[in-house]
Order: sequence, then C-alpha cells, then structure tokens
Amino acid sequence: MKPTSLENKLSRIANWLILIILVLVPFHAFLTTWAGANFNHLDLFRIWKELLMVPLAIYSICLLGRHKALAAQMAKSWLVRCIVIYIVFFLGFGLLAFSRHSVNANALLYSWITNLRLVGWFLIVWIVSSRSRLLIKHWLKVVLYPAGLVVGFGLLQRFVLPAYFLQHFGYGSQTIPAVETVDQKLAFRRIQSTLRGANPLGAYLIVVVAAALGAVRRHRGLWLLLAASAVVLLFTYSRSAWLGVIVAVALLIWLYLPRSLRKAALLVAAVAVLVCAGGVWQLRHNDSVQNTFFHSDENSQAYVSSNAARSSAMTEGLRDVWHQPFGRGPGTAGPASFRNFAAPRIAENYYIQLAQEVGIFGLALFVAINILLAWQLWQRRRDPLAVVLLASLAGITLVNMLSHAWADDTLAVLWWGLAGVAMSLPASKNAILKKSNK
Repeated sequence: MKPTSLENKLSRIANWLILIILVLVPFHAFLTTWAGANFNHLDLFRIWKELLMVPLAIYSICLLGRHKALAAQMAKSWLVRCIVIYIVFFLGFGLLAFSRHSVNANALLYSWITNLRLVGWFLIVWIVSSRSRLLIKHWLKVVLYPAGLVVGFGLLQRFVLPAYFLQHFGYGSQTIPAVETVDQKLAFRRIQSTLRGANPLGAYLIVVVAAALGAVRRHRGLWLLLAASAVVLLFTYSRSAWLGVIVAVALLIWLYLPRSLRKAALLVAAVAVLVCAGGVWQLRHNDSVQNTFFHSDENSQAYVSSNAARSSAMTEGLRDVWHQPFGRGPGTAGPASFRNFAAPRIAENYYIQLAQEVGIFGLALFVAINILLAWQLWQRRRDPLAVVLLASLAGITLVNMLSHAWADDTLAVLWWGLAGVAMSLPASKNAILKKSNK
C-alpha cells in the first residue's frame, strides 16, 4: 500500500521520537534525579520515556492495521508469539497476585514497567523502524555520541571533580547515592557517571565498547573512545561488567576473524586469561588487588562482604524458586519488591528474580525470547548492528546472572530499542560477515 503524505510525516515524527529517547536515556538517572530534587514527583519524571512510548505504541498498532503484509510477517514470527504470550501471562499473573494480596499496586505497576518494557519497546521500535531507514542509518551515532559524554563525565568524576559533586544535583540517601565505594573505602571510589550506579554504568559500557570496536576500522578516532571507556570501566570496579566486556569483545572478534585465524586467537586468549589469573593469584595479598578483584581485604570495613551477600542472596532466591516453582507474582522480587508491603527479595540475578516472580514457566518464556532474538540477530549478521547486538547480548546475559541489569532503564531501553532497529534488516540464513563496517 502506497504511503500517504500524512503517513510519511507521522513516520518521520515516530522515528525521530524513538531516536530522541535512545539519545537521552544514558542521561536518564542524572536528569530525573535533578528534576525530582528540584520539582518533586520523582517517579513521574522517571517514567518520561514510558509516557512517550504510549503514543508510539498506538501508532505501531495503526501501522499494523494499515500494512497487512507487515502484520502477517509479525504474526508468523515465533519471536513475536512468545513475546505476546509473555506479556499476557505477566499481566494476568500480576492481577492474580494482586487479588491474592501478594503484592500491592505500587510494586505491581513498577514490576510491569521494568519487566515488560524490554519486550514492549522492542516490538514498538521494530514496527516503526520497518517503515523508515532513519534509525538503521544513524544507530552508531545514537550509541556513540551520548557515550562520549557519559565516558567524559566519568573521567571528570574520577580525576577532577570532588567526591560528592553529584550532591549538587539531588543525589543522596533518598534518591541515588552520590558516592559508591568498594568495601566502604573512599580510596576505591567507583565511577557511576550519569547512570544510576557503577554496575549499571559497567553494563552500559558493554554496548558502547562493542559498538565502537565494531566500527573502529572505518573510524580510527574511536580508539580514543575505546581507551577512555576502558579507563572508566576499570574504575567502576564492576567485576560482572569486566567479564561481560571480555565475553562481548571475544565473541565480536571471533565473528569478524577469518576461520583460519580463529584457533590461533583462541589460543592467545586462553594464554592471556591464564597469565592474568596467575598474576592476580601471585598478588592476592596486595591490598589494591584484594579490593579491586575481591572487593574486600584484611582491613575490611563492611560487616558482610559483597561476595558473601551476593552468594547468600542467590541461594535464598533459588530456595524460593524450589519451594514456589510457579512464582509469587510480579512485584514480589527484584527492585520492585522494595515498594511491596512484604520484605524485599533481591536475588542479585535477573533470571532468578523472574522465576521468583512468574515461576519457571515465565522464566522459560523469557529465555526463549532471548534465544529466538539471538537467532534472528545471527541471521542478520551481514550488518554490523546485528553483530554488535549479538556480541553484547552474550556479555549482558552474563551480567544479569550477577545482578538485575535488565531492570536498569538505560540498558533496557537502549539495547532492546537497538534490537528492534536490527529486526528491520533483511535476514539471510546463509549470511556472511562483511569485510567492512558499511
């Protein structure tokens, strides 16, 4: 069906609105904390992007109604089917939990937003970007231009600005801590930049590093961003993010390398890992090494180490799933559970959190969505965006095994939005990686 002038105008507006959301979301925590501190209504400011998603969702539904071929394509997709089942199940189980008084309205709504935002936003961007080339044309700028500011501010935070600088923008005990440290030692201050913490910043940098590395052959100036990102990543002291970046970069290099060089690369990587592990072991009694890699030392100021706390949280989470394999309901675990009337349940693992909330079946649906999406990205690996997303998904998946990374606004909106853009690319079962980043 030939698009009308009105449809073309609406398409441009929708694509630009998505682009604006993706550009602004790395600064979401900083801007909303400042706005909430000055004008109150912090929660209202925090959902600015979700409010913008509402008209985009309506427009997406209208597009499906007008373009039957697009609607038929999505209806045949097992990825879309799993997402629809997941959304319906999550909403229905939430209402059931609310009727049973397992969760209050505040925690339930927060859980719906943080958990369903991923897949809902993905579908919206997929539908909208399928009618325009704007987002696929500018995706690299959308990622790297804001990243330059985030990384730059992170460097200032580490080397120039005073420790409690963010207090001037509303950071504090009622919002986001102005300072994060390792083992409560100010000498090991963690960079958080414009995100809501050091761990979310580290997870976000997985996408940034993968995107910059994927484009560095065409844009040599990105080596500077990569170097600066590495410094910021180091001083987040986020061990899960370090591992996530290693996994993402290794997979990215593996995908781009000719097959004849893959065995040699694997050998070099194995030797590098052994050397690094050996170095850490030899220096295990050094205070800096202990605080950097183990987040504790002999003079620890914390009553319980972060390692012990995380292990205990995961164990408790798994015990909950064992005793309640069908889940207790959305909002009863994870960050949303802080808003519930019962004691919060933080498993330090996003997948355990989902099982606590919506049971083994809900977790299985989400895992299936991830696997199907990874397969779709693999089929589109001719394009650099799909390769970057596939590599970063591997790293972020690891991070989510050690934290609630998908609950972070920036990472969720940015990665799943870019994944929606990637789905507008043509798929090929026999795709071969390009030699250039065009």
